[in-house]
Amino acid sequence: MSVKSVILTLGCILVGQGHSRIVETDPKYRTDYQYVRHQDAFYKVHRELRSWHDAYLYCKLEGGSLLYPKTVEESTLFVEMVQEFLPNITDVWVGAHDLFATDIYVDTDGIEISQSYAPWSPGEPVAPSRWSTPEHCVEMRSDSKLNNIECDRRRPFVCKKLNRNITINAACRTPDAAFFPSEDGTRCYKVHRLPKTWMDAFAICNAEQAYLSIINDKKEAEFIIKEVKSVLESVFTDFNKNYIAIGFHDKTAEGLYETIHGQDLNSVYHEWSSGQPDAKRDSDDCGALTVDGLIDDIDCDKQRMLFVCERDIKTDEEARSPNQN
Repeated sequence: MSVKSVILTLGCILVGQGHSRIVETDPKYRTDYQYVRHQDAFYKVHRELRSWHDAYLYCKLEGGSLLYPKTVEESTLFVEMVQEFLPNITDVWVGAHDLFATDIYVDTDGIEISQSYAPWSPGEPVAPSRWSTPEHCVEMRSDSKLNNIECDRRRPFVCKKLNRNITINAACRTPDAAFFPSEDGTRCYKVHRLPKTWMDAFAICNAEQAYLSIINDKKEAEFIIKEVKSVLESVFTDFNKNYIAIGFHDKTAEGLYETIHGQDLNSVYHEWSSGQPDAKRDSDDCGALTVDGLIDDIDCDKQRMLFVCERDIKTDEEARSPNQN
């Protein structure tokens, strides 16, 4: 049975020969996840190769968890999904590790995997030695067997979300409760309290089906600054407190500043700090908002700062329109 036949999208089911119908529709989650009815869960195969830690983070950002198959049935489903989307891949991360204590392998719920289902390959897991690189993270091979390996290896992965754990943020039309609406209800924002580089911030917002905030006018700039300042005291790690990463850049052509949606920066908020943009520093290709309400160009992957993700909220009429992008 192919995974396409397993991932069901049920419409109306005719009962007998009469006119009675039972309307059975699948529950909803993110549009990039697929529902599997017999698991009552949503799944997403990530084709991009990432370290185990990054795979864990991306699943969390999407509201799910890095999948560890806890039954033979789910293990079979896991392998079928991966082979359908990535037929040439043999090794995939699963949500298990012994990072808490050597040789005690737990899943992302902290439950020891030997209590449910742990089909290790012969000779696995490999015990650590003084001369070997630690192998704290777990992959599953195409034969459904487990192998422990270094966590910084790059593998594809699968995220999972149980249907019973889903709640919907109705105002922002997302499962993520941390988003809150603007005054006019046309967009929603989420303030991130873990400082990141501009490039990491962009990737995180994208994973949340949002985008790195684009400042349209002075009022929005002041709003973003106020929201970020409200969380500063709760962030204890080192980062640049003077900057907030925002969605503009000149990465595609030096000196051509655009929003991440391709708009000319001059069409939105563009009150530069004194002496900026600094054309002498070619590495400063990404955008930031200062706490004084001005914009600056910064290095894309060195400075860490707070950031805000933004979502546009379509009306019901817009959502139904076939002409909407």
